[in-house]
Amino acid sequence: MRRPSAGLLVAVLAGVRADLPVHCLHSQIAGEWTFHLGPTAAGNMIPNCSVPFDPVMRVRVELSRANEARVIEAASGAPVSLGQVGTWTTIYDEGFEVRVGGQHFFAFSKYNRDRARRHYDRARRRLAHQLLRDRAATSLMQLLPSGDDIDTALQLSQCDETFPGEYHSASVDDWGCYRGQRDTTSPAACKGANCGSWMQASHSHASSTLLSISGPESPVGPEYAPGGAPPQVLAPAPETHGDVVVGDTLTFRSVAAPPVVLSNLSVGAERHREEPPQAGELRARATHHRMARDATEHLTDEWLAASINKEQGLWRASATQLHPLQRSTLTLQLFAAVARQHAGPRHDHAHMPRAHVAGAEAAGAPAPEVHGGRPPSRRALNLEDTRAAAAAGGAPPKARLLYPADELPPSIDWRTHMGGGWLSPVRNQLGGGASCGSCYAFSTLAMVEARIRIATNGQQNDTLSVLDVVSCSPYSQGCDGGFPYLVGKYGMDYGYVKDACLPYNMSLWEQVGGGKATVDHYLDRDLPCERVYAARGGAPSCRAMRRRARNVRYVGGFYGNATEAEMLEELATKGPLTVGLYADRNFTVYSSGIYRSVERDFWRRSVGRIAPAYDPTTCHSGCTPPAKTEWEQVNHAVLLVGYGSDTVGGETVKYWIAQNSWGERWGEGGYFRIERGTGEASIESLAVSVEPMV
Repeated sequence: MRRPSAGLLVAVLAGVRADLPVHCLHSQIAGEWTFHLGPTAAGNMIPNCSVPFDPVMRVRVELSRANEARVIEAASGAPVSLGQVGTWTTIYDEGFEVRVGGQHFFAFSKYNRDRARRHYDRARRRLAHQLLRDRAATSLMQLLPSGDDIDTALQLSQCDETFPGEYHSASVDDWGCYRGQRDTTSPAACKGANCGSWMQASHSHASSTLLSISGPESPVGPEYAPGGAPPQVLAPAPETHGDVVVGDTLTFRSVAAPPVVLSNLSVGAERHREEPPQAGELRARATHHRMARDATEHLTDEWLAASINKEQGLWRASATQLHPLQRSTLTLQLFAAVARQHAGPRHDHAHMPRAHVAGAEAAGAPAPEVHGGRPPSRRALNLEDTRAAAAAGGAPPKARLLYPADELPPSIDWRTHMGGGWLSPVRNQLGGGASCGSCYAFSTLAMVEARIRIATNGQQNDTLSVLDVVSCSPYSQGCDGGFPYLVGKYGMDYGYVKDACLPYNMSLWEQVGGGKATVDHYLDRDLPCERVYAARGGAPSCRAMRRRARNVRYVGGFYGNATEAEMLEELATKGPLTVGLYADRNFTVYSSGIYRSVERDFWRRSVGRIAPAYDPTTCHSGCTPPAKTEWEQVNHAVLLVGYGSDTVGGETVKYWIAQNSWGERWGEGGYFRIERGTGEASIESLAVSVEPMV
């Protein structure tokens, strides 16, 4: 086997970085918050909020379990008034935005930066050592950490505080800095008097053992029972048995190993006590990592593709679509820590297998809430009624560029719809073998470009700069990842420049040290933006010509509330939209057909990737799945461009059509189809809509 090249080594080391190592869910953010506001900047300048500031006033808001934000206290002279009502949403698990009283407040949730820095420094050194020691491997997955960023984030997160963030008016004037602090415990964060006191061991040799805290320290993170002691960190485990050390302290195993004895934990008899959500999620994630690695780590891409093709006939796999360096880089991006860069929330009753729904209802689980003043249209979930109406003599939907919500067509494909020409060409984020997690920018800007063409009937044909977003957006983490919603927010607050002003050039990016930029640099607003533009040269006037976005929103109104019906409606009435999905190794070798996991059961294939945690393989009698999932892990973003259905082997399969950013050699000319209506790869868990100004 060949020794890994220097370029590949750089790609690996870049892969173990990630976007913010924080994991704060919607239910953990809900509650009453105090926003400590600094003064607005003079001359309508955008302040650098990483610089310490002195608050001059405070505003208190109540964030409901749905998405309502209400001002419950406002000082004299505050930009909002008592009693004003607005909306709020989390951004995946990384931060949240509040829009109320004509003001927008956005900040990332807080985490322990020092511990995070030490953790990732260790991960880089360990991975570099493995590369040099093992020279190469049949699968690069063998060289990657066996844990996942979220394991670390659960212990580093401080979900009752934010980093300093920005606030400004809806007209993007009067910018100021603020920081948030929650005044009340999240209403759904803890259950029972013993919340925060217990954690289940995840080791195979001690799966039924409960570990109790022998002292005032608690390992559970920021949520604890009212009146309880704040959480403290655990002492480091004295031995890891080759496992990944999470943060500075806790060890999670992906293979069977002797139990680790932690100095400040004592083993107690098994009891029926409720445990914090984080414990179950960590346990499920450990199982997920073990299963994923055991299933594919011994296979080359060629053997994996052959195995997939033998197992099923709905789609075809191939290991020859991408250049070997691109395949290697892609594998690293998907499975290293950088591969948790996007969003994905809930799985509601419309998506669940009927047996699971019945179990949840029988257990008294609440029905999904209806938000936004009207229930989502479920008519679009079954488009057979349109065909039936046509067969009965009724008129089918007229061909038109955009459809009304009550007249959706049975299928739509924006590649060919009304003559085509609405979509930008397939692009390749892996160009030159660069390790850049920029799919969040590619997919979101491709949506904006398509919607500009649709809104102007093809009269405006902008191509926007991905590298400007990667280099200059204070809301992203460059090549370490980002979020489609925040690309839309960047368009609202700053605007997009044309690609001709700053083309996608990873050689230029590396030349100016962009690859060395960490999440700390982006948090501190030390962006590579000016260096990239200076190296690009040319007239700086092109930076002033910016295309603004009018609005950005999650389909469904807020993160975690998207449904298949609303996504269908958005595609037909507004145009293409950006979605997140979980791209596993099987997905990378997709060649054609309708992609579907070999494991058909949603809950089994989602073990370790959802919250609340649920693992059907370890449930006892009477165990039922959650009525809805609040969060689903996704690691990739693509452009959704259509939907339809096909009959394969006597089975009618509904599907989505999406454009990827891995070049035209991958998939069906750079596109792929994926099963619709089943939560496949969590593709229905998040959808973002950006409305450009035209």
